Amino acid sequence: MLARRSQFVGLLATFVVLGNCGIISESQLRSSYDYIVIGGGTAGLVVANRLSEDPRVSVLVVEAGPLDKGENFIHIPRFVGTAGDGLTSVYNWNFPAEPQPELNGRAINPPAGRCVGGSSAINALLFDRGSINDYNSWEELGNPGWGWKSLLPYFIKIETYNHPPKEIAQPFNITFDPSAHGYSGPVQSSYGRGFTNQTDVIFDAFKDLGVPREVDGTNGRKVNALWGSFSLHPTNRSRSYARPAYFEPVLKRRNYDALLETRVTRILTSSSKGGRKSKANGIEIAKSSTSARRTIKANREVILSAGAVASPKILQLSGIGPKKVLQSLNIPVVEDLPGVGYNYQDHSATPVVQPFAEDPQAVNDTIGEYLYYKNRTGPWSGSGLALGFLPLSTISNRSSDILARYAFQSNSHLPADLHPTLLAGYERQKQLLIKYLPTDLTAASEYIYGGGAVVATILHPFSRGYTIINSTDPFANQIINQRYLSNPIDYDVLVDQVRYARRILATPSIQALGPLGPEVLPGEGVEGEEELREFVRGILSTFSHVSGTCSMMPRQLGGVVDKNLRVYGVDGLRVVDASVIPLVPGTHLQATVYAIAEKASDIIKRGD
Repeated sequence: MLARRSQFVGLLATFVVLGNCGIISESQLRSSYDYIVIGGGTAGLVVANRLSEDPRVSVLVVEAGPLDKGENFIHIPRFVGTAGDGLTSVYNWNFPAEPQPELNGRAINPPAGRCVGGSSAINALLFDRGSINDYNSWEELGNPGWGWKSLLPYFIKIETYNHPPKEIAQPFNITFDPSAHGYSGPVQSSYGRGFTNQTDVIFDAFKDLGVPREVDGTNGRKVNALWGSFSLHPTNRSRSYARPAYFEPVLKRRNYDALLETRVTRILTSSSKGGRKSKANGIEIAKSSTSARRTIKANREVILSAGAVASPKILQLSGIGPKKVLQSLNIPVVEDLPGVGYNYQDHSATPVVQPFAEDPQAVNDTIGEYLYYKNRTGPWSGSGLALGFLPLSTISNRSSDILARYAFQSNSHLPADLHPTLLAGYERQKQLLIKYLPTDLTAASEYIYGGGAVVATILHPFSRGYTIINSTDPFANQIINQRYLSNPIDYDVLVDQVRYARRILATPSIQALGPLGPEVLPGEGVEGEEELREFVRGILSTFSHVSGTCSMMPRQLGGVVDKNLRVYGVDGLRVVDASVIPLVPGTHLQATVYAIAEKASDIIKRGD
């Protein structure tokens, strides 16, 4: 009954929103807009909100997905990461990917939000940041103004941080750096009330292993053992995401329109004066593959914020991308940009599992549901997340050897026909990874414990994939080839991650929970290097942090956009989403994407 009641409340909220003037039908479209934002997700809603602050300009957001209907799996922390969460719903694109040779032929479909709010509506709620080195590496890749010091004000701007109450902060020793947080931003950052005696047991395990605790991982020291907060409303304990944070507050602006459940099929361009450059001057849209297409004019700019999988697809369909791909499909080449769709990066994870006794209340849904609807406490309300972000030298006793082999590695693991600019970009990334991975301020692996499982994630993978179109039909699926483990050095890191996860489970602190049986994964007797590699091949999965496919780098390094996020060779067109990230940071990407979008909004307003 309570679950059904919450669904009704969610539906009612949706109908109220639909009554606002900002959501329009196709028949209500204006003939032109000053700014057109493609994608109403995490980044796109930020940009549209900020640009429409100026009442003199008109803004249109086009989103392929619908509004969510207030489903529990979107809004209640209990359902994040479960079989019935947003990742298994209609709100996930679930893009089909190519079978991966190094994963025993398995295909790992990258998730992405397909609703207003995008991936911020279906992610795992983690609201954190990378290290100083993570963002400084972006600047060193040729992007002045994108280092840690320049991004920190935007991390602060997006956030309303809610201090953990004393009844939680004291027994669980939750510390924070007040100067690292914002207190008036659109996104709520807080902790639930579902803490148990196992919530922070991994910290005890890290102490057993000599890993220190950090005061706060958001201050640029994203290493060692630390607490992570959630994008969670502090009073009703529901998800705080781009829809309530950036979309709903501005729907009544007369200069703001949102067109939902509509695809952008391509970006329209024309030759500028003199014919030396093209200019984006509008978009083409369609409701379905069989419906009529319509064009909308952009007076100033088109901002592409469709995400790391869809943004390169739209560019390629528009004639902007690798010439060989476009010509093979007889698409007129507007701008030959070999980097569009390449430099595909993702965090990937492996679990190590041994069953232990759990807190009975934490796994009792009857109690959890009762407490959540009574006073927003209990396990359904979420908690904080005890995390480990560990340097390579901590998890591996062969870290120097791994980095030495990477430094002198040939390009034989890369596709033979890779464009020279992409090779140059990968080489520059290699130099920066070799510079930062040996330091104690760069995490190589993330560790999370829960329910008898340690999930270990590689944070700086060496493999690079790509996504390219193989059809001119915008409703057809593109080729997504992540090329997981194509660089064999990733195996070394992943195998050592598994070994370290076993060390965590073997600590006195974890064993004191009471093992209920032997190790399940990888399993007793799976010890040798090749055996562990085979285990990794059979179980590696995505951590859903796809990035890099429209990288912000110099053009000669395979970049797609410059430091102002302008697409090379095409005036009036920018990309603002996770695809512009040139080197994936060692963190969950949600807050980083928000910060990118806030910074981009200021850049656009200045006319840079």
